[in-house]
Amino acid sequence: MKVAFKAVRKPVEGTILTVLKDVSAKADQLERSKMSCTEVLDALVVEAYESVARTPDLLPVLKENGVVDSGAYGFATFLEGFVNAVEGKGELTEFKTTIDASEAHALADSRVAIELNDDWEGSEYRYCNEFLFHAEKPFEADDALTYLATLGDCELVVGSYPDFKVHVHSNEPNRVLEYMLGYGQVFEVFIHNMDLEVKDRTAKIAADRAAGGAGATPRKSLGFVAVAAGSGEESILESLGVDVVVSGGQTMNPSTADILAAVESCNADNVIVMPNNGNIRMAAEAAASACETSRVAVVPTKSVLQAFSAMFSADTESSLEDNVEAMTEALAGIRDGEVTTAVRDSAAADGSPIHAGDVMASRAVPSWSSAPTSRRSR
Repeated sequence: MKVAFKAVRKPVEGTILTVLKDVSAKADQLERSKMSCTEVLDALVVEAYESVARTPDLLPVLKENGVVDSGAYGFATFLEGFVNAVEGKGELTEFKTTIDASEAHALADSRVAIELNDDWEGSEYRYCNEFLFHAEKPFEADDALTYLATLGDCELVVGSYPDFKVHVHSNEPNRVLEYMLGYGQVFEVFIHNMDLEVKDRTAKIAADRAAGGAGATPRKSLGFVAVAAGSGEESILESLGVDVVVSGGQTMNPSTADILAAVESCNADNVIVMPNNGNIRMAAEAAASACETSRVAVVPTKSVLQAFSAMFSADTESSLEDNVEAMTEALAGIRDGEVTTAVRDSAAADGSPIHAGDVMASRAVPSWSSAPTSRRSR
């Protein structure tokens, strides 16, 4: 653990180093206990995932984005795999410790979303220089770090006299090597062109995506499209089985083309569309009529809550017609309300004045054409 911290010039809490430190401290603590080797290993995996879940509290950028540190999570996953291999088991739920291991795992997992990212930000420096160094003269690692920082970034000099490992990103590998050769010998030199590596990586990602789009995903019998505003509603709908969520809602009506594109991307023989707003129903029905790749039907949901209920009634093994009937029947039992703020002076249907900034609420209606049931006085 001490070597790991020494390998980073400016260690930061809330990273893989924090998890390593916490696991090491836990191991020291358990060394004095009467637990078996298996129990100790299990407890260390639990501590790793709990430490991962704490990383956002130590690093503001993680908390701001609602995620955990990826390196820390990777280390916990590695440790889990190691322990599973040693103990011949495959699931965290098999752990028998005083702490609920599955909860520790879930706590970290809840903040992790793995995605393919080809938005690679280039470095200011082109070459990654790595090599081993054997000093033959008096040599101070701190002095070397200070000089290497003038040639690039990510500089590291790790080890103890006379043997070190050196790493630095620089546009002048020759000057890096010349400086170190002034104090001793260099060997096992690796110089990577990071610009070319990024281009190669991007090309491979594009090739993988092209291969994946060439029919790798089998066509489904039944798919679902819904309209919603915000990532929260989108996440719930997707968890209930909605294939594609179109961004839109009150005052943000998606076009017929938007809905049609969503229907076609479902890759399904039959598709059910839930507009979730009375004002969007017409566009949904137009998209259903225009689609030539699938049979499309519209379940006339007027709110996202109705869509939730409809999806609970959906059955992917049943026909399109049976699903439309069951999902439409499910809407009858839903009562919901909406709250908004008036953006301009107006009047309700009964003549009551509405002022800009008033809070208005409506019940079981898709728009604000009815009189508000409550409002805030100016």
